[in-house]
Amino acid sequence: MNIDFALAQKAASLARKGVTGKDLGVKLGVKTMEANTLAAIGAKEEARHSHRLTVPEIELLNALAAEHAYLLRAGETRGPKSKDVAWRARRSDGWAAATAQKRIFDERPDETQKRTVRGMGFVHVAGNGYMWLTPAGWALIHFMGGAE
Repeated sequence: MNIDFALAQKAASLARKGVTGKDLGVKLGVKTMEANTLAAIGAKEEARHSHRLTVPEIELLNALAAEHAYLLRAGETRGPKSKDVAWRARRSDGWAAATAQKRIFDERPDETQKRTVRGMGFVHVAGNGYMWLTPAGWALIHFMGGAE
């Protein structure tokens, strides 16, 4: 079966809005079973694309790796301060921690959900203003060709 990804995307969008079954097939001009399959394929395709890193996330990872390297060359063994990482990326003080806490953090408590939530696992953001790359973060940096 050749999949029309534009139609699958439309099917996923309609399914998110609550259109399912026969109604979905009618709106798409296909049989119900095909409509459901297209909706599932569209949802999987959207999920696959949603895991791409954004430009600010890549900037943060590169700035964090560069700050780690700078500290080591200066004889420091501590992790970078988030405000120094933000400065290195030419952003405002809170940018580094805020950017990391959206998706690329390792884990953090969530007061609204009353549990610990997990991110992509590349950056650990300590509550005291420090942050550092996790082993997965370093692997990603090396893959991207960063961190000398």
